Amino acid sequence: MFPSLFRAWLRLLIVWWAAATLWWMLSDERIAQSASQLMGSTQTVDATNALPTVFKLLMSWTLPVAAFCIAALCFGIWAAWLLIKTRQWLARQRIKATPSSAWRRISTNMGSLELPRWATVPSVDLEIQPKGHLAARLKGMNVAQTRLFMQILERLAAAPDAFVGDGHVGTLLDHTWHVISQLPADCQDPLLLIAAAGHDAGKLLSHTRTVIKTTDAQGHVTETVKYVANRGYKHDDLGGLIVSACPAFEQLAENEQRILLLLLRFAHKRSKTPILPERADQIRLSNLQTALKSADGMATAAEKAVVLEKIDKDDLLKRAFIQALPGLPFQIAGTKKGVKAIGWRKDSRVYFSEWGLREALTPAIASLDPDAAAAWNQGRSAGKLAQQTVDLINMLKAEGWLIDTINGIQAVPPLWNIRSGNLDINGVLLVELPGELLAKLPSNAPYQITIVGAISGASFDQEHPPYEAKSKDSTESTNKVPIVTGISDRLPLTLPDEKMDAEPSAPTPQAEPTVTAETPAAIEPQAQPQVPMTPVEDAPAPPQPDAAAPPAKTAVPPTPPPVPKPAPAKQKRAKAAGRADKPKRNDHRLSASQRKAADMERLMATPIAARMANAMQALNASSPRTDNDAPKVAEQPPNISHKTEPTVKTAEPENPRLAMLMQRAAADTVNQTTEDADEDLF
Repeated sequence: MFPSLFRAWLRLLIVWWAAATLWWMLSDERIAQSASQLMGSTQTVDATNALPTVFKLLMSWTLPVAAFCIAALCFGIWAAWLLIKTRQWLARQRIKATPSSAWRRISTNMGSLELPRWATVPSVDLEIQPKGHLAARLKGMNVAQTRLFMQILERLAAAPDAFVGDGHVGTLLDHTWHVISQLPADCQDPLLLIAAAGHDAGKLLSHTRTVIKTTDAQGHVTETVKYVANRGYKHDDLGGLIVSACPAFEQLAENEQRILLLLLRFAHKRSKTPILPERADQIRLSNLQTALKSADGMATAAEKAVVLEKIDKDDLLKRAFIQALPGLPFQIAGTKKGVKAIGWRKDSRVYFSEWGLREALTPAIASLDPDAAAAWNQGRSAGKLAQQTVDLINMLKAEGWLIDTINGIQAVPPLWNIRSGNLDINGVLLVELPGELLAKLPSNAPYQITIVGAISGASFDQEHPPYEAKSKDSTESTNKVPIVTGISDRLPLTLPDEKMDAEPSAPTPQAEPTVTAETPAAIEPQAQPQVPMTPVEDAPAPPQPDAAAPPAKTAVPPTPPPVPKPAPAKQKRAKAAGRADKPKRNDHRLSASQRKAADMERLMATPIAARMANAMQALNASSPRTDNDAPKVAEQPPNISHKTEPTVKTAEPENPRLAMLMQRAAADTVNQTTEDADEDLF
């Protein structure tokens, strides 16, 4: 509206100004002469110069008025601007005077605006005297970064009773200083110091401190402090919000604000961190996350070590073990489906899965001492024992319950591999419990328990002392003891040195190697047992072919053609021989078709003579014969070359089934010998 009115006023002014000029010019000349004299001009006004004279007269009158109007207009604009700015300043002062109804330039004209809880965290004045690497880091920070760092510390210092977490030492500010002291020297990013100061700032709001008072029978009042987690944000999310609510946060650069917020809010869930659009910012964020995680981990580990030093670990673990013992899942008859057993009992001996017992003891320890439970609940390196397991082994050994030596072989660490029925369990503790504890346990396991051997690949951490001090010589001799397999805890652990004799009625499997605790024996392959063969003699190994010797001619009896092989015999026998050297796999985990295929592979890996012996003994057991039925001994086969068709001359037994088996075995022997000779020549 105002621009339209102003333009209309200007148009009206110009029209009347032009109309006045024309009216004076066309009026009486005496009027123009009088106006000229007023201007101090002595020029005579006539019809030829009336228009310029009147124009000069109007201009002389208009210019002062126009200047006054322009000055008045400028004054009015300045007064309006000053009034607006004054009102804005007064509004800001009102917002500052009422912080509960306005925050960050947001205000309401009706009611009140409640501030978020992370914007009302109290703070105190704090002064520090930086030294060492902290002073060097502060020198590399600008004013806004330094102010933000101090504002975070002031909020932490104002809450000495804030929740720190189980397993930590001191207040939240103390833990923050520990993390700052562990910052890596190779990362001098100023945001790392700010992130270290605010990485746990969310704990100021994540938990509520509650004091529980209890009165005993004598009237003594005991106060117990308990922290209850607040529903809502996690402490890392709240930490990012608290830092962003600090006044100095808005003074940081925009990219630094994004990096710092992501660094704090995803400190404990790094895999969910959003990807920044700028590659340089993403690399910077990744480096900061790695450095902060390393410093926090080292500070936390040091604090947990201090907690463990202050407690009586043996007494605490014993009480937790006795408390958790009745509720441990044991393998018993009628166990419900889906329940994984961690204990197996055989009379007074009890077997415990190491990881299962460690997980089951954690709730019991937490109910007795939450700080100790949190201190033990820390990660372990691959191939290392957990600190809780090391202390548990020490407790069991101190009580005299631990079994670490069986028949002269000592397990270091005392963890064993056992077999319960057809199930193999690795990493098992063996204990002998007293009668009062055995009364709390269920009955014996329904399956036979067999000790396979000592566990391999686990060792005590260098930072953790072993459960029993040993000399260097004894440690070396113990480490040289090989793993013993297939040994039962009900049988002696040391096997005889002589080989096991095969029974004549059936082929026997390969004997176990001889192992003793004093003199470890090397594991050597055992020879196949010699099985007596009555119907036919084992085909001897063919000698190397001689090129100079003429091929021998032999009579070829009418025999059926050889049975074709499903695959190249040489390659299949080589693969089967490699599989035969390996220990037998657990067939109970295979399906029926897989077990059938495995049996066929083992059969193909057996030498032909042993297969014939097995078949002959099976036939002899099914149809007994007299001495008159014994066939004649076969002749020795001649030398075989690659151009000769070798055969084996055998007597024809009366049993047709036996004759067919003998013919197939002889054909297999000839084919194998011929292929071996061909490969040797070519």
